[in-house]
Amino acid sequence: MIKSIYKKNYKGPKYPTEAYGKIPAFHSLEEEANFWDTHDIVNYELLDEYKPKQKSIVLRVQEAMKLKLEKVAKKKGVSVSVLSRTWLAEKLRTSV
Repeated sequence: MIKSIYKKNYKGPKYPTEAYGKIPAFHSLEEEANFWDTHDIVNYELLDEYKPKQKSIVLRVQEAMKLKLEKVAKKKGVSVSVLSRTWLAEKLRTSV
C-alpha cells in the first residue's frame, strides 16, 4: 500500500532513463536504488555540476580544440563545461 502511494506521488525521473556518462540507464526506481546502494556517487564526477556558479565567461576556441574537448569529456563521462572548469581550476592552483 505504501509503495503504491509513493509511486503515485513520485516526482523523480521518468523511466526508462538514459545513460549519463558512466551512470547507466535505469528501467525502474528499484533498479536505480539498487545501483546507488552499491555504488558511491563520489566516483561519478557529477558533484561539480551541482556547485553554484558565480559568473560565466565565453571562451572561443578553434573547432579542432572543441572536438578534442568533447571527445575527452565524453570519455570521462562529464560535460565539456565541467571538464573545462576542472582543468582551468587545476591550472590556476598550480600557477599561483
